[in-house]
Amino acid sequence: MATIAEIAYWGAFALWGLIEVAGAFVLRRNLRRQEAADKDRGSILGIIACLWAGLFLAGYVSREIPQAGLGLNPALARTLAAIIILLGIAFRQHAIRTLGRFFTQDVAVSAGQAIIQTGPYRLIRHPAYTGTLISVMGIGLGMINWLSLAAAAAGFLIGHLFRIRIEEQALLETVGKSYADYMRRTKRLIPFLF
Repeated sequence: MATIAEIAYWGAFALWGLIEVAGAFVLRRNLRRQEAADKDRGSILGIIACLWAGLFLAGYVSREIPQAGLGLNPALARTLAAIIILLGIAFRQHAIRTLGRFFTQDVAVSAGQAIIQTGPYRLIRHPAYTGTLISVMGIGLGMINWLSLAAAAAGFLIGHLFRIRIEEQALLETVGKSYADYMRRTKRLIPFLF
């Protein structure tokens, strides 16, 4: 029988997945109505493939390599994991709302693209991705295995670092010096670190 902590963890994981899938459909529909130059170069597919491959690998190693366990109380680990996943969802949604009409799932730059420098964008350039990273780390933690945590993080990083490079190149080409100045003042994903 599942414990409350397991239900909370798997519920938070499912909520995260549903929000990401629903968001992709809504934003793709909205993007078709916008006048925006698509510069994605297939990076959205890279994010999806790498992220889910990392999560599937995380699940596999948690089952197949139990000796890599974190040594945490399962109820505590899954409760903390659920909270971390939900915090990641909230942070990502806040970043998306802050970016407003300039947020898209594809790398697309609009005419008159503004550089948003308020809210979480004051310190980091890609806070929506930071929200995803927080949730992914919660998902990995909930598997109570350090190899699972590493696999989840690796899947995120491989897909998202490629995407970030494409996004920043598109913004530099479109916005120019003001975006280069913004890049010098901020970090990509983690304030003051990276």
